[in-house]
Amino acid sequence: MGPDFKLRWHQVEQSKRYLDRCRDVNRWFLLDTNLDPPRPWQHKTNVPVFSLALVQGDTAKHRWLIYAHSPLEDRQGVNISVPGFGKITVDVTRAGAFYLIDEAGQATTPITTAL
Repeated sequence: MGPDFKLRWHQVEQSKRYLDRCRDVNRWFLLDTNLDPPRPWQHKTNVPVFSLALVQGDTAKHRWLIYAHSPLEDRQGVNISVPGFGKITVDVTRAGAFYLIDEAGQATTPITTAL
């Protein structure tokens, strides 16, 4: 993670005290999706998709790096809420998927590599 990346997350009520203590520590936090079960979650709650984001740049010129992982099955058309940007719709695999959002161009691009 470069020094100019900032973290974005879904802030939940139960972890507010923890977040206040760790405000300046670089961490990744879970984002909301349309597949999330109702809250509050229990330790056995099945979370179908885990999604995280980092943001780089100034307002109106942000670039977001999104990572999403679906541990049980590949899923198509998952809506992910990105704080400070809005919702994106992406396909999420069991292996995980990376996406780059360009705020200026309002484009969401999958990041792929050839093995």
